[in-house]
Amino acid sequence: MARTREKAKARKTRGRFIAMPVSVLDSPNYRGLSHVAARILVMLHYQYRGNNNGDISAPLSLAEQWGVKSSATLAKALRELEKAGLIIRTRDPTRDRKSPHGMCSLFAITWEPMDESPKHTCRRTEAPIRCFALDK
Repeated sequence: MARTREKAKARKTRGRFIAMPVSVLDSPNYRGLSHVAARILVMLHYQYRGNNNGDISAPLSLAEQWGVKSSATLAKALRELEKAGLIIRTRDPTRDRKSPHGMCSLFAITWEPMDESPKHTCRRTEAPIRCFALDK
């Protein structure tokens, strides 16, 4: 008789989750964040799929779903995260005169390796951009 994973492990299969390393959570950079910046960091990490670091956006429409209602508050939180070294900007926003739509900023989470994308010019890395475990 074959056993299912649920029976063999005595647990149900879980849905998606984000895994933020304890070394990041313990860092003074994270602990010093405002509550809005911490929420935006979780929002950015929520978009990370394991192969899209550097191709993560922070539109106001998504931030509103996470409780941030103002573009000024979002911009301030993103600057705070960049200054803390928890994210880096991989593409600056642009506005094309020929098109009514521009391109949004893209970001990467610094404790994960960078992934290549045609949307930005950063190269793929094997190691994380920043190793929080070594920062102590």
